[in-house]
Amino acid sequence: MEFQKLQKSTSAPAVGRPADPLQAEFWDAIYGKRIENIFYDSQSLPFEQQLHACVESAVTDVVNNRRGKAMHLRAEQIAKLALELLNGAETVRAIADFGNRAKHCAIAVRNAVSAAAAAVYDKKFPPSRAIEPKPEHRRASA
Repeated sequence: MEFQKLQKSTSAPAVGRPADPLQAEFWDAIYGKRIENIFYDSQSLPFEQQLHACVESAVTDVVNNRRGKAMHLRAEQIAKLALELLNGAETVRAIADFGNRAKHCAIAVRNAVSAAAAAVYDKKFPPSRAIEPKPEHRRASA
């Protein structure tokens, strides 16, 4: 039912910044409008190639942001994982209106690439586990 509603939808999709701070940092480095423009520019190509081009653009944005955490990431790993997360983006492919499909593709790609970059970073640098302080032993005063 939801799939059919989305397929006929003409409204612009909602865009939300990820709640995870690491993923949000990578999400901020990706230009959504550029992904949308690449989708338009590659409209004569099959959908799979359009999706690959959009992912490559988003990955390029992340790795070109050579400061902080992005310095430790490899583009090939991010792109591979992002394409796995998108899993062909069949829901996006089914949207009839091309303009709306471009917007949904840009959002899906941006979310997948930022999630993939965060996962690659977490794999390389596992989050440290918080060590709980030991309870203090009080000495009996004399």
